Amino acid sequence: MKKFLWGFVIGAVLAFLAGVNVGRDRPILSNPFSDLTLTEQVRDTAEQLGEDIKESAGDMADKARETVSGPESGEDAPPADSATPQR
Repeated sequence: MKKFLWGFVIGAVLAFLAGVNVGRDRPILSNPFSDLTLTEQVRDTAEQLGEDIKESAGDMADKARETVSGPESGEDAPPADSATPQR
């Protein structure tokens, strides 16, 4: 029973350390306590910034298309005859 308990504890610690590496997108057997080098930090930040810019540009393009073409049918578009009051 004592061997089983020791094996369980050691296995849990190793699994935790491997999980930390997986969570940081690193190889499973790399050192989980090492810091990222400056080059890796810059690369990760640039990749994230590029993704954010693409997402924002897509959102802005969608809003611009909607503004130019007007609301699509089925959306809260007012009826054509009630858009301007008649005098």
